[in-house]
Amino acid sequence: MGKVDLGDQAMELKFAGKQLENQARGLEKDVTKLRDEVARLINQNNRELANTKANLLVAKQNQINQLYKLAGQMEIMATQMEIGGLMMENAKEIKKVNKNVQKALATMDTSALAKIMHDFAKTDKNLSMNTAFMGQMMGEQTSATMDSQVAAKLIREIAMEQSIALPSSFADLTVQQEAAAEPERAAEMV
Repeated sequence: MGKVDLGDQAMELKFAGKQLENQARGLEKDVTKLRDEVARLINQNNRELANTKANLLVAKQNQINQLYKLAGQMEIMATQMEIGGLMMENAKEIKKVNKNVQKALATMDTSALAKIMHDFAKTDKNLSMNTAFMGQMMGEQTSATMDSQVAAKLIREIAMEQSIALPSSFADLTVQQEAAAEPERAAEMV
């Protein structure tokens, strides 16, 4: 078997993660329909079926959470693989330069040393770029394991369900919550 490129594996993981996110978004539409069904069943005073549908709703919400969590973990793993690939490239370059320097020093070939130093200057520029890229990817990895909109939506939902006014530290969510509540108020009036 041939060598497997870490970059290719990372891309496959990212693609699989996006597919999981899309699957979760599809389930979110099902959850919305189920919420409407539960509300309709409550209005019809059909407690048994409403309870069954509510249990199904909870199961689907848990499935959505698991899909988003798995997608986030796949993204992290893909980033780690990309970083690992870059680190391996950097290590190979440094090892190659070290080997060439040792050969040139053993023969005391000044022209070979000058060429090695010139090549190393080019390599050093690439190493610096790779190192900067690794730093950027590590920062992204720690800051974006889950979509911030998903977390904000969950916080707003919980606050609305529990009739809790969000404190001032959640000011940005409060504006979104009020905007989301307007269509619900209009629907209640109809």
